[in-house]
Amino acid sequence: MTREDRNIRYLILALSCAFAPQVFLLPKWIVLWVGGLWLYAYLSEKKAWPAPGKFLCLALATLGILGVVATFRRHLSGPAYIGLLAIMSGLKVLEIKKYRDVIITAFLAYFLVIASLFQAETLAMTLYMFFSVGVTTAVLIRIHHPEGKFSQQLKISAGIIAKAAPIMIVLFFLFPRVEGSFWGIMGMGSGRTGIGDEMYPGSVSSLVENEDVAFRVRFEGDIPPRDLLYWRGIVFYLFDGSGWRRGLWPSMRRTPLEGTSPVEYTVMLEAHRKRMLFALDMPAKGPRDAFVSEEGLLTANRRVRSLYRYRATSYTDYNTGPSSGVLHNALGLPRAGNPRARDLARKWAQTSNSPEEIVEKGLEYFRENDFVYTLKPPRLFEDPVDSFLFETKKGYCEHFASAFAFLMRAARLPARVVGGYQGGEKNPYADYLIVRQSDAHAWVEVLLENRGWVRVDPTAQAAPRRIQEGLRGALEQAELPDFLTMRNLGPFASLWIKARFSWDAVNSLWDVWFVGYSQWEQRDVLKMLGFRSGSWKKTAGTIGILLFVAVLCAGIVFFRVRWRALRQADPVARAYGRFCDKMASAGIEKPPGQGPGDFADLAAEKRADLQGPVKKITDIYVRLRYAPLSEQERAREIARLKRHVGEFDPRAPGKHAGRDQSQGLRSRSEDL
Repeated sequence: MTREDRNIRYLILALSCAFAPQVFLLPKWIVLWVGGLWLYAYLSEKKAWPAPGKFLCLALATLGILGVVATFRRHLSGPAYIGLLAIMSGLKVLEIKKYRDVIITAFLAYFLVIASLFQAETLAMTLYMFFSVGVTTAVLIRIHHPEGKFSQQLKISAGIIAKAAPIMIVLFFLFPRVEGSFWGIMGMGSGRTGIGDEMYPGSVSSLVENEDVAFRVRFEGDIPPRDLLYWRGIVFYLFDGSGWRRGLWPSMRRTPLEGTSPVEYTVMLEAHRKRMLFALDMPAKGPRDAFVSEEGLLTANRRVRSLYRYRATSYTDYNTGPSSGVLHNALGLPRAGNPRARDLARKWAQTSNSPEEIVEKGLEYFRENDFVYTLKPPRLFEDPVDSFLFETKKGYCEHFASAFAFLMRAARLPARVVGGYQGGEKNPYADYLIVRQSDAHAWVEVLLENRGWVRVDPTAQAAPRRIQEGLRGALEQAELPDFLTMRNLGPFASLWIKARFSWDAVNSLWDVWFVGYSQWEQRDVLKMLGFRSGSWKKTAGTIGILLFVAVLCAGIVFFRVRWRALRQADPVARAYGRFCDKMASAGIEKPPGQGPGDFADLAAEKRADLQGPVKKITDIYVRLRYAPLSEQERAREIARLKRHVGEFDPRAPGKHAGRDQSQGLRSRSEDL
């Protein structure tokens, strides 16, 4: 195989386009490994450097596999597989010797594209992957047809992808949806939620710098006031002296929630590998593949490994009713620690006439003792609750919630900490809320007689603007993260904000119609088409019919494009091509490199009876190709060529012999 046949530089181009999205996701040594091997392959092709031998390639492959195992250790999930695939693609370019190696290397680029799509299904990634597939397909065309410019081969590749689009769309809507992650336990495209199963000082405040979207919400009616936008996701019961843990696994609610002012909304939740769903406080109804627990939590039947779209209904004014079976968990405290907070709570309990009065005294304490809401609280020591309440008085929402819940329990009121998000940012171009990881929040619920669990937010006492305006209104300008202040963009900040909202609106539509298209949405689509689940014969028949329609549409588009191309083609070349086809049907084929004059002589040698018409057609064709003609002369000559070619029939022996004389007279009259 020659150097030109190996197409090293084009194969490296295809692999580089497919590998580009992984540059910032894989370990740096893998990126350097792949880039170094591709660079050596390119230089060895250009400067005739020696290719590595069989044993060296085997040693490099072994070293790469060991490096992947050592890097990822027991976490051999999606990123490890992509890293291994990248290492193999770097080595494969060095050992191309046969046509088979060239094709396998090109197919590796396709595999890298698929791996990137499993890792991220965003609109930007999908558009880029279409571009990468186009480049790789153009490289395959180049391998089999090396003549011509690569730009033309890119156009052919784009045409192939466009013609395949109708079938692709039908298969997307009708092919059975696979729920869960392709990679098994560790989903490739899964992000991580900012709310975990434990809450310690700093665990929530550390999310302020994270501008990633947690979920988006679209309401059926008006968006509720901001002070009602509490998105609950987890309830913490167990306190170990400094932090909180979940404790109980959520159980299904037995009695329906009582409430007024129902709010219906749709949530588009980003993947986070957990079963928790987020709902407006307090959820009454969730999606069909989830349940509402006794704690007022929405819990999915499976882990959320990809974008999850669900509808829910919540009451903003509610009564949870009496609690069952969790009071001992809602009153538990360590036997020792934080004595000053215990004494304060005990004093409130002794001097209060009702639980509501104890709650009000707790809120009053936070309101009137100069507490500061800050991202940079001082360090808390042995008794963190005492240290926060009586010494530092500076903290984030987890400090306020933890201290208040401790005080309520010390006063013998059942209390629990709720983790989730508060607020949200409205997209002005799409009328939905964007809730980011930086909106993470923690608050408290206290069990009161005849009212059930009542939400109490001590953070709102020290920093009421946090609830009404979000982080921008609650924190000092110097503490705000850069993505909120846009301080580095200067006069372009407003333009960037508009562009970000616009892109998020487009990306949200993509998430709804593509990423969030689950088996439930597919069933709804099939129902709209007249199918019901369980009738596999009808479903299979419908899928077959729709596929046939898609193929038919693709065929119509193809033939229309082909017919337009034929109509726009050179009429002279088309007429002469028809003449050559007729000669070939008579057993006289034109060699690829033979000129029209030599072909006419060849035809005269094999069929003397065709000499006259063949010479006439050839003379007209040569004149049209090389003689300077006016537009009128050219149009007249094209008409003559088409007429002579149409009348020409080499398969009829002797047909043209008797017509040579009359044809010659007519030709002379045409020339005059």
